[in-house]
Amino acid sequence: MVWKRQRRRGDPRGGADAAVAAIDPVSGEGADAVPAGSTPRSGTVPPTSMVPGGLRAIPTERPGRTVERPAADLVGTGPDGRTLEVAVDAGGPRAGRLLVAFLSTDCLGCEVFWDGFRSVEALGLPDDVSMVAVARGRGPTGPEQVVRRSAGVTRVPVMVSDRAWTDYGVHGYPQFVVVDRSTATVVGESVAMGWDDVRALLGVR
Repeated sequence: MVWKRQRRRGDPRGGADAAVAAIDPVSGEGADAVPAGSTPRSGTVPPTSMVPGGLRAIPTERPGRTVERPAADLVGTGPDGRTLEVAVDAGGPRAGRLLVAFLSTDCLGCEVFWDGFRSVEALGLPDDVSMVAVARGRGPTGPEQVVRRSAGVTRVPVMVSDRAWTDYGVHGYPQFVVVDRSTATVVGESVAMGWDDVRALLGVR
């Protein structure tokens, strides 16, 4: 994942063959220019709070492309304090996909996703996709905030699990991971700025 600065309309440098300034997400320093239409090099995704203004997320994984790493079962605590576990291996070729949303409770960019989970039928996601939302349990955005944020969410399991963030190598938010439940394999992942990004990750046009 890299972060690209968007051109303003009318910018004489913004032609079809123009180079687009890129920022190295690891060092935060300017990287070599990336020609428009090329595939940027991948890197660690910075937390949303560190995203420089005027930048937009460019997913480095294409929808449906296998990342070739196993998916871990999700184990944590529900808003009611009870142990909650979501197995990623549902078995069988028609097991479908699991969309794992890694969200924060104090992130403005996450609000649209918490709201969306209250009316999942309006999201336009494929029928084979099930979802689970995962928040961290440490710090000021702990379980009590998850209870508040998840109020009214009835069709999507909500979990507090630091372990899941570690298992999936998630360092920023809002980030989404797609798991093929027939093989228990991660097949896509990306930071998302809105539901359109999520639908694109799932191959919805």
